[in-house]
Amino acid sequence: MCTGEKRWDVDLLKDLFVQRDVDIIQGVPLSFRDVSDRVCWRWENSGQFSVRSCYRAIIGEITSSEWLGWTEMWRWKLPPKVKQFFWQACRSLLPTKDNLMSRRINCSDVCGLCGMEAESQLHLFIFCPQTKEAWDSVGWSWVEPGAGSFLEQIRREFQVKNIENLCKLIWGCWGLWGERNNRVWGGASNDLKHVMRKARVYVEGWHLAQKGAGGQTNIRGGGISGW
Repeated sequence: MCTGEKRWDVDLLKDLFVQRDVDIIQGVPLSFRDVSDRVCWRWENSGQFSVRSCYRAIIGEITSSEWLGWTEMWRWKLPPKVKQFFWQACRSLLPTKDNLMSRRINCSDVCGLCGMEAESQLHLFIFCPQTKEAWDSVGWSWVEPGAGSFLEQIRREFQVKNIENLCKLIWGCWGLWGERNNRVWGGASNDLKHVMRKARVYVEGWHLAQKGAGGQTNIRGGGISGW
């Protein structure tokens, strides 16, 4: 790489590698942020290798799409668009900056909400400083955040929350994702606390509408209640 220029040193690459390898290397997207390279273990949020997460990755626990059974998830009392969003998030299909760069799309990796750190699903929905304040403003919280993937974090939530409270987190993530897209594509920025309060209103309104239509919320699992 050319020091301080955030681009590959093509002349040096051609001196060291055959043309096929040069083309492959040039296809690797470079970060737009001025940070030093470091080796990271992708299955730990800290970036540090652990035998535990390595074992999980090998047996497929982290990458497995089997969770509660998607057939059951589609029966939850959520609007179809929110279910579709959640399904995409659990399968790491949302076009977050890290996913776009992994597909060799040349873009900045900076979070669309805080504008400071690299954007991933875990950062966007849980670890982003602005996101944390937004969750706190409505009294919603995550259980021991620090999982290797969004799906693994959702598994942790299900162990201690019932479906109704888990759905609140899904509504919140859906609101954050909408605001992120609004900012990335040049729309007016809204205060994230307002976005989260609006998500809470959606939750209340949706449940009232379901009860008025004779539907009942499908509840199972453990036991945290209230906001």
